[in-house]
Formats: sequence, C-alpha cells, structure tokens
Amino acid sequence: MSTTKIIVLIVSCVLLVCLICAGIIIGTSFGKGGFGVLFGSLQGESFNINESTVLDLNGIDSINVHCVAGKIIVAEGDPHASLTGSVLSNTPKDNYLAVEKSGSTLTVKFDSNVVFPQTINSNVTLSVSLPKSVLANLNVSGASADAEITSIDLKDMRVDTASGVTTISNCTGDNLHIYATSGKIALSDSQFERVDAGSTSGIVNIQNVIGNVSANCTSGNTTVQDITGSVTAGSTSGVIRISDVTGDISITNTSGGVSVSQKHEEIGNIHVALISGTIDVRLHPDAAFDLDVNTTSGGFKTDYDVTVSGSMSKKIVGEDLSGKVNGGGAKVDLSTVSGSIRVSKINE
Repeated sequence: MSTTKIIVLIVSCVLLVCLICAGIIIGTSFGKGGFGVLFGSLQGESFNINESTVLDLNGIDSINVHCVAGKIIVAEGDPHASLTGSVLSNTPKDNYLAVEKSGSTLTVKFDSNVVFPQTINSNVTLSVSLPKSVLANLNVSGASADAEITSIDLKDMRVDTASGVTTISNCTGDNLHIYATSGKIALSDSQFERVDAGSTSGIVNIQNVIGNVSANCTSGNTTVQDITGSVTAGSTSGVIRISDVTGDISITNTSGGVSVSQKHEEIGNIHVALISGTIDVRLHPDAAFDLDVNTTSGGFKTDYDVTVSGSMSKKIVGEDLSGKVNGGGAKVDLSTVSGSIRVSKINE
C-alpha cells in the first residue's frame, strides 16, 4: 500500500472516531432527543428586561461601561444605571444588569452570560446617569452596540466599538480616545486637550471641538471642521475634508482626495502629502502664506498672485513651485505623486 493511501486511511479513521465521540456526548448531554434537543434549545425564548440600580460613586476614579450589543447611553443625571429591552435565551437569569466595584473602579455592564448555548440574542439599552462634573475616567466598550455620550465633564474618556455608531456631544475632559472597527464616529460641541479618533472602515465626523485633533481612517472618509486647535489626519484609501481650523493642519493620504478650506484670514501651517489623489485648498483672499507645490504627475492651478523670483502666470503645469502669496507667512506645503493641485480663493 502506498504512503498516500495509508495517510488517507489514518485521517478517515480519526474523523470517524471524532464523529462517534460527538454522537456519544450529544446523546449523553441531551438524552433521547439528541440533535433535536440541541438545536431546539438554540431557539430559546424571549424575556423582557427592566432593571435599575443606584450607583455609589464614592472613591471612584474610573468607570467602565460595557454592553455587547444594543445601545449604551451615558448622560448627565443622578448616579443611576438601568437595563431595558429583551433577551432571547433558553436559560433566563434573575439579573442581567451587573454593577461591580473593585477598589476605585466601578464597572456597569450587561451580563449576557454568553456561555453556549445560553443567551442567544439580545436587544437592550444600557443607560448610565452620572453627575455632570463626575471628574473620573470613563471607558465605554461594545461589540455591535451604539454608544451615545452627552453632557459629561470627565478626566479621560475611551470608547471602543466594533460595528456600532459612537456619538459624543457637549463633553469636556483631558484626553479622548475613540476607535471603531467598521462603525461611525461623530464628535461635536466638546472640549478636550487632545482627541484621538480612528476607524478601520467607518466614517469619522468631528465638528466644533476645542482641542488638538488626530483623526485616522484606513478606508473610510474623514470630516473635521470648526476646530480650535491643530488637526492631524490620515487615511489609506478615503476622502479627507478639513475646514476652519485655527492651528496647524497636517494630512497624509495614500489613495484619496483631500480638501482644505479656511475662511479666516489668519491661518496656520498646512501640510498635505498624497500618493494618489487631488488636493483642493481654498483660503481667504487676503491670506498670507509661503507656497510650496510638488506634483509628479498632474497640474497645478491657482487664482492667487504668487511671487516666484518676481512673477508667475496664474496657471502652472510643472513639478515644483515655491513662492509667496500676499507677502508670505504661514507655510503651505502641498505634494502629490499622481494627481492635481488647486489653491483658490474661498468665496466670501
């Protein structure tokens, strides 16, 4: 007998033994019903949930809020937590709302008890009310849960989701970290010393924020506007739109367009570097800046008068250009390997 036939025979025997053992385990665990009982148990029964509790925040420095699926709401109010909705399960529990205190850390979570095949599915809302000036670290996490956080003054905030929508508004704190694998991030009307937002294949939308902002998407679109501070943005294959930033702007993108719009006369430094994509920069007509343009394959257009060793035409096709606009000032450095560059006066 050949070596190949021997190997096939051994593998077949092993598989046969595994199937026999699986049948014995199922028969022992589920009785005469066997597979019928097993898959019948997966259907489960729907149970309504309406639980609540008062939160003790004495000595608490860090608050963790976790819900696998459904919705998470954190808002201003008396210290309180509630869990409402429904659970599809074959083994219901007395309590699904879990509150645990360990040292200076308080954890509030939906205890789904996902030990196969107990809790099968759920549609719940986990609500946590905190005093406006709670001044603690807040960590919110969920797999496919949406997260809505409003009107809270914190130390540091961290929100991590896989595919849910994260909405944060009217919050203040030191540092804010938001990450979503394929979900949407929306931050507005807030103030943090630093904001770090990122998504793999979702959308990032940040507006009216005081603080330095860093926004990065792998393959999603990024929009950042009305920022009192600096902005750093990056993407691999998405569109980046930045507007009305008081500080410096730095953008990198591998494949995708970039749009920068600054309606105020005073601007910070602007740096944009692309591999493949167009760059569209619109500035105040009286903005003063030093312009440096580099495009390997593409054209450059502007309706500004740019002084390049004396003068220049208003349309240039070339690889390199350096000059001053309105006497010079902030550095505007724009480069793309494959794509066009346009610098124009914004409509007042």
